[in-house]
Amino acid sequence: MHEEVLTQVSTLDAVRVISQASVAGLQGLPLDEVASELGVRFILEGSVRRLEDQVRITARLTDTVGGGQVWAASYQELWEDLFSVQRDIADRIARSLDAQFRPDPEVVGTHSLDSEAYDFFLRGRAYEVRSRTESDLRLAIEMYEQAVQVDPDYALAFVRLGVTFRRLYWFGFDRSDETLEAARDAVDQALSLQPGLPEAIVAQAWYDYQIERDFDEALRKLDNLDPSTEFEPELRGAIYRRQGDFDRAVESFSRAFDRNPRSPGLALDLGNSFSVLGRFAEANRSFQRAQEIGIPGWGAYWWQAWNYILWRGDVDAARAVLRAADANPSLTDWPSRDLDWFTIEMLSGNPREALRFVEQGEEWIPGQYGDTSRELLVGMALHRMGDGRSRDYFLTARDRVRSRLLDDAEDPYLHRDLALSLAWLGDRAEALEAADRATELLPRSRDALVAPDLVRTKAEVQSIVGDVEGALGTLADLMTRPNRSISPELLRLDPVWDPLRGHPRFSRFVDGG
Repeated sequence: MHEEVLTQVSTLDAVRVISQASVAGLQGLPLDEVASELGVRFILEGSVRRLEDQVRITARLTDTVGGGQVWAASYQELWEDLFSVQRDIADRIARSLDAQFRPDPEVVGTHSLDSEAYDFFLRGRAYEVRSRTESDLRLAIEMYEQAVQVDPDYALAFVRLGVTFRRLYWFGFDRSDETLEAARDAVDQALSLQPGLPEAIVAQAWYDYQIERDFDEALRKLDNLDPSTEFEPELRGAIYRRQGDFDRAVESFSRAFDRNPRSPGLALDLGNSFSVLGRFAEANRSFQRAQEIGIPGWGAYWWQAWNYILWRGDVDAARAVLRAADANPSLTDWPSRDLDWFTIEMLSGNPREALRFVEQGEEWIPGQYGDTSRELLVGMALHRMGDGRSRDYFLTARDRVRSRLLDDAEDPYLHRDLALSLAWLGDRAEALEAADRATELLPRSRDALVAPDLVRTKAEVQSIVGDVEGALGTLADLMTRPNRSISPELLRLDPVWDPLRGHPRFSRFVDGG
């Protein structure tokens, strides 16, 4: 009910509404503290008690600046009449604030909601907004599926079902084609039930952005929506970031965070954007904020750890952050955990400990953007330890990558792993060719946020095979543009660059010149 009332109130002119997710953790605090935390003047409090088919609702609007209660009301209704109560509360708020509702968008095919389906929908939303963990996403899916089973015409439940399937894929929990198909089909069904439904159009725009990487199409969809539509500024920020407009991304994420100041996901997005711009102290504060206000997922911890590497080359601080993540039981099965720990331990000069994280498990470590060969990582750790068995692992990694490329020749991350395997095997020509292919498949013009990682890999491959001038040229290009892939501190720390040390150009990079 909370969310539905907020949705209606958000259509009031000149009224800024704070999202449900930001308010959820503030129950029980004094109202002046809540107002200060959220940056608001008016606070709506309420309670809902349900007994079988009866529901009792209380609501109170308080002015924390002028002091005192603006109005209060209580309702004793049938559960099936809940929606009329929601509208009445929104109307009372409008009258109290002397505000007008904006005209509803042209949405066709609205229908009366089934109260049982609505109950399942609310439970799904509670799981969905609670965290980015796999367990909560799957619980949300289960609730939404029950909602649409009870009410097959429930368009908004189909939207959230599709969104949650897409997030399951995006965070690397389930990278199957079936998951993507379920995400598309659910949103398509919502639009067939209610053509023009803004939430469904936003969901399509997210799919264009995350899955198709069609940023222009995603923006075109957003341009046709009211700017107050939920997730609109967040999605704009994400798109601007991929397009390389990082300052504009910060502006959009800041606007979204202003609406939802207790969203760990938005704090994480701000942190990553600051990090790309080299504003490492601000990034660190944002990552810390994400951890303090909710369960943000592994990313808020990993990117803070990586920020410490880029900022200070501080492996001890990075380790401490990942240990804090490991202390949360819901995060220890995060798909990229082993890879992230491996990265930090390798940078710390502790390949034996790095090996512990990758020597057991499936052949491929899943990631948000692409999989990583476990054999490649084991080979790298053994090579650093001076263990001759590393060659066997590099050969196995090479062969398995080539096998997967037969089915997916356009995956830049497979070409990345192939390039590294070949480089460590001493196959200079083929390694350089594979590294070039990876950057061609995902150029900066297609994704300015993650493509620099592949450029860094290209420079690593060039360094490994002894192409010093090539590596210096690639690094020169990388160092002149905003990215979170390289920094002077990382160059100083990572032994992969040892073949370049002593060269005047490399020394200038390390010195920040």
